[in-house]
Amino acid sequence: MSQSLKIRIGGMHCSSCVSRVEQALKPLPGVKQVEIQLLDGSGRLVLEGAPDWNLLSEALKPGGYSIEPGSNPRPDAPAVPGASDWDSKLAPALITLLLGSVLMAAMHIVHGRAFYWLGLVVGTTVQLLWGRPFIQGTWRWIRGHGASMETLVGLGSTAALLLSVASPSHPYFEVAVFLVGFVRLGKFLESRARHRTGASVRALLSLSPPQALLLSGPAVSPALRTVDASTLVAGDLIRILPGARIPADGIVGQGSSSVDESWLSGESLPVEKSAGMRVLAGSRNGLGTLEVTVSTPARMSLLAQIIERVERAQMSRPPIQRLADEVASRFVPAVLWASLLTAIGWLAFGATVSSVLLHAVSVLVIACPCALGLATPAALVVGLGRASRQGVLFKSGAALESLARARTFVFDKTGTLTQGKPTLESCLVLNSSRTEDQWLSVAASVETGSEHPLAQAFLRASAERSLRLDAPQKVQAVPGQGVRASLGGSFVLAGTQAFLQEQGIVLPPQAIAYIDEQASRGATCVALAAEFEPAAIFAFRDLPRPDARALVAELKELGAKVRLLSGDRRATALYVASELGIHKESVDAEVLPHQKEARVAILEESEGPVVMVGDGINDAPSLARASVSVSLLGASDAAIDAAQVMLMSGRISDLARAVEVARLTLRVIRQNLAASALYNVLGIPLAAGLFESSLGIGMSPALAGAAMALSSVSVVTNSLRLRA
Repeated sequence: MSQSLKIRIGGMHCSSCVSRVEQALKPLPGVKQVEIQLLDGSGRLVLEGAPDWNLLSEALKPGGYSIEPGSNPRPDAPAVPGASDWDSKLAPALITLLLGSVLMAAMHIVHGRAFYWLGLVVGTTVQLLWGRPFIQGTWRWIRGHGASMETLVGLGSTAALLLSVASPSHPYFEVAVFLVGFVRLGKFLESRARHRTGASVRALLSLSPPQALLLSGPAVSPALRTVDASTLVAGDLIRILPGARIPADGIVGQGSSSVDESWLSGESLPVEKSAGMRVLAGSRNGLGTLEVTVSTPARMSLLAQIIERVERAQMSRPPIQRLADEVASRFVPAVLWASLLTAIGWLAFGATVSSVLLHAVSVLVIACPCALGLATPAALVVGLGRASRQGVLFKSGAALESLARARTFVFDKTGTLTQGKPTLESCLVLNSSRTEDQWLSVAASVETGSEHPLAQAFLRASAERSLRLDAPQKVQAVPGQGVRASLGGSFVLAGTQAFLQEQGIVLPPQAIAYIDEQASRGATCVALAAEFEPAAIFAFRDLPRPDARALVAELKELGAKVRLLSGDRRATALYVASELGIHKESVDAEVLPHQKEARVAILEESEGPVVMVGDGINDAPSLARASVSVSLLGASDAAIDAAQVMLMSGRISDLARAVEVARLTLRVIRQNLAASALYNVLGIPLAAGLFESSLGIGMSPALAGAAMALSSVSVVTNSLRLRA
């Protein structure tokens, strides 16, 4: 049986590292899937069977990486969990830069052999103490384990140090020292910026209290003890004190209080809770004390599922990132060739050995593709975090990218653009052998057990009138059309006019006129027949969602086409469309569930990526077929499983927020990629010295190191603009 495991990878610093980690793990026995997140070293393994941690560790050890089981970090976790210790410490960087400054000053005070020996001691000390990760990366490359950012910096700093040792009259010890110092300072700044990108998940984690008050023993005088919240299981009885966070989803047994559920709904006003009502993990209790029976284990609460989905989405790679990763993984070998060609070129022009090496080292350092590797994941993590704070969950980065590119939005009607709670408005009795209430009882009886909104409407109407229902037999539901059943020995049909006609039942003219009149007013009619004779027509009205019209207007302002796809009568669909501002030419009605999928496919061929929004079981095929599928909290399980984007607040208007975040995130990703490419396009020739003779502009290895580090910082900082 396959299982998904969270992991932590140590020692990664660039996208080349991600590629090598994945290449090392994928061939191992039982490994089916590997996903690695560069920003914080987190990852996910899909394995067949139990994990062999020794085997996994041995596979990564030659590359200098480590692996351990992962878990959700607490809000006060270190800046970059899973990254090497040297990445996140400021002191070594500052000490190294201070020593470099001392050497620079000593050049004007101490001369000759004294400066040489001072530089040799300082340079060697810095290289061995704080340049060691770079040297190790170079050594791994020499042993055939692939080149990375450490390889390039290690080659550069070592070359500068050796050049100084070999040239006592013109040493460059300060170059080697500054190179290590600037790169380490840049990595420190980058690690801090990376830490800020994960703020959204840490904010969600902070909602879950680590402990809970468990009630056990006799009901008359139960014992109260503090337990780890992660150990709670269904059936446990817990006490929620005033002002405390709720540790697990459950049902209130005793007490009443107002509960702040704004983390999910976005509504600032607390919700009153009393016996029999549901409470959610992560919500904050008000002034009352509640006793709650846990309904699901803490690790399966809605909050835990949201955290899991956000983490998985952040770990996934959209198509635009796969291209960048492919380029970055091939970039390091190309940089080594560029450095070699630079050296050959300067030698051909008769430059000194020291000048040749300095230019080659500058190219090695400045061309490191760290910024390119961070361009997409940094923006993606921040964008997905922003979306989660606004109640929008993406299952993957690919879904976010597809939503950003899509320009056609197709909506189901019932339960999506409408409230999904139809109410019985009127009834036309066709068979006077029974009263309206009696026919309503018959219709509600055959609809018992169905999750369809109209079936639920029948049950609510019968409950309001306190009608007795009978148990149906031989129930056969026909999706999108109606239901057949046997009730008290009679054959009963309930469904659309077309459904009854297919069974050979002809409705009288007054029934057809009644259905047409109700449809023109936006009502949906259900026809009832008993023993193949028309019995009654029930008219239901489902009001549009309060925010649906505003959503349609916003999508149009964003340049999108809005379409309505409904199984209802065309007149009913047109009435709802006119209420919401959808053009009549964009309405496709009387479409059966299996036909919706085909309609979506046709639209994708003619209009490009299509976003399908639905909430019912009947919408699942079309949701699965669309480029991007969207559903709402409270939708059917089939719709939720098929959806790539979930609107957790239940407000349809949040779709506009999702589109805005997706488009803004994609825009920032493109900016980051463009900036990374421009940086290398300009930086490599500058470091190679191509502009020295014509413009007098050059770049030392130390400045190249600073520029390389700051390019990564700039990419992450640009991504952080998405947090606003």
